[in-house]
Amino acid sequence: DWNLHVPVAKFRDDWDRLLASESFIEDSGAVLGLDTRLTSQGVVVEEVYEGYPADRAGLQAGDLLLRFQGELVVDEAQLKELVGTEPPGTRVRMVVDRVDENGGHELLRFTVKLGRRRSTS
Repeated sequence: DWNLHVPVAKFRDDWDRLLASESFIEDSGAVLGLDTRLTSQGVVVEEVYEGYPADRAGLQAGDLLLRFQGELVVDEAQLKELVGTEPPGTRVRMVVDRVDENGGHELLRFTVKLGRRRSTS
């Protein structure tokens, strides 16, 4: 049997979250494998890392990220949070706007199997 002691203050501090059944997971460790930057148009892929999920799915530098799992992508912090709520190995849906060589726009849909953050040790 386990006998875990948790200070009652911890329950008081988070009682509303517990009642609302909120998740206490901060980050799942899932990764897309890309760098982004916020522009006046939105969140743009700056670099796609070779061999990572975004690369395997076909995302490219210059893609404007529009949606992640149906959610409108508004900034880099929100994208990181959205990715971090999904477990590694989950197949997620993404929608991007890609500019072609003639300057036209193409709306593309991707299914990306999220990877697991690689250990730095």
